[in-house]
Amino acid sequence: MKVTRHLAYPLALAFLCALAVPIARADTAWRTPLRLAEPTEIPGMTLAPGEYVIKVVDTQKIRTIVQFLNPAETEVIATVLAVPLRHVMANETTEFTYFQRAAGHPQALKSWVYPGETFGVEFVYPKAEAIIIAEETHETVYATPAPEPSLKAEVIEVTPEKKEVPYAEPVLPKTGSDLPLVGLLAAASLAGAAGLRILGNRIG
Repeated sequence: MKVTRHLAYPLALAFLCALAVPIARADTAWRTPLRLAEPTEIPGMTLAPGEYVIKVVDTQKIRTIVQFLNPAETEVIATVLAVPLRHVMANETTEFTYFQRAAGHPQALKSWVYPGETFGVEFVYPKAEAIIIAEETHETVYATPAPEPSLKAEVIEVTPEKKEVPYAEPVLPKTGSDLPLVGLLAAASLAGAAGLRILGNRIG
């Protein structure tokens, strides 16, 4: 009977690990409504006034792919590249910031901070667009010369003087709190221990 009991422990441990994997990956996406009262430039295009959903998947990546969708999330309107943005304090609400441009030019989306987080994302514009925005707003703009958004695309910083500065990859901070995950894993461990005890009694 000892052989059967020894097999029971690894099987139960494997079961607990399988439970933990989806729990650990559950909080890797950000999604929030985006309401625009005026035309707004995003990397590669200008969005008309209206309602959208903005979503970034897998916040554990240094560079992120961000999608702009219709309210029902049945159509991807644009897919763009973004990089992490440090934020001093966590916000209770979603925060968007914009490049305020000269009259006759639409505002341009600069960054997005998700509720409850101390960092967000800053959008990466095609190089030609970034040069124009930087010159008009006197701000540094993240840019890429790549034709399509990609996690491997080169990213640079374009200054108001049209200088190109290499982008320094930051250390990505941890998203959210580990407390819910710890609680769930603790509960799963207790349940597994109880199951092993019952199984051991039956085998013995």
